[in-house]
Amino acid sequence: MDQNDFERMIEAKNAEEALRVLNETHYGQYLGDLKGPQDFDVVLNEGLQGVKDLILKLFSPDKDLRFLWLKYDFLNLKSLIKLKFQGENAQLNNLGTIELDVLREVILGGAKKELPGNLNGVIREVLETYEKNQDPQEIDLILDHKYIEILIREFARIKSKILKDFLRREIDLFNVKIYFRIRGEGGKEADFIPGGLIPLRRFKISDEDKFVKSIDDFAEQAEFKHLEERVEKEGLLSLELAARRILFEILKKVQNKILGIEPVFAFWQAKVEETKLIHKILTLKNVGIAPAEIHRLIGS
Repeated sequence: MDQNDFERMIEAKNAEEALRVLNETHYGQYLGDLKGPQDFDVVLNEGLQGVKDLILKLFSPDKDLRFLWLKYDFLNLKSLIKLKFQGENAQLNNLGTIELDVLREVILGGAKKELPGNLNGVIREVLETYEKNQDPQEIDLILDHKYIEILIREFARIKSKILKDFLRREIDLFNVKIYFRIRGEGGKEADFIPGGLIPLRRFKISDEDKFVKSIDDFAEQAEFKHLEERVEKEGLLSLELAARRILFEILKKVQNKILGIEPVFAFWQAKVEETKLIHKILTLKNVGIAPAEIHRLIGS
């Protein structure tokens, strides 16, 4: 999709008209019997599945690409664990490395099946922690932490500066979120992960104003400037927009590369960001948000 497609979706009268615009793009092949805007998640996941299938046909061995799909294993873990304890609807996808039936059997059915990457131990830790303190935030916290730990190991094996920059961005965003959780008594200093661009000592500043000034003064992370004001005004949306801008700066470094794993990474991440943007636009159109406000919320 190009900028004109996104603009037409934003300016559409309603979500149904925005979907008609989407139907004119390559996503049209996945629309099928879509009943309405409430079902568009299915379309976007099928679109990403098509991209994944293409990548796997063109690039081997699959194990070198495991880090691309890991996030979806953890998203499925979050959904199934919350379903188990809280009865929330499980929003699952087929983009991970582990079959959904296997995850269901292990988490919901208590099956003793060996999962890759020590995920059995991760699941056990999450289940025991939640049963102990009944805090749903702990589910996200532990799984986010474990996801980054696995990425660190995967990227150490791959040895790519571009991927290392991406990892540092993920670590910084995780640590910033932890800082605000600590302020809300939802985290602790031990939850911080070393290895980002922002030194850990900056996250140990207890005074909020000094912390924000510390981040504002950190030139390498200019996207985090005025973070306190933005988070209080827009919530974690400001972090999401910052993350996207930083990611795009990283992807620009891959433009002239044609060999190696970096172009595959860039291609996949660009498609992921595209589906996120489509999802946000359709969600906002579905609740009647005006085009000007949509532009603000997506940072365009």
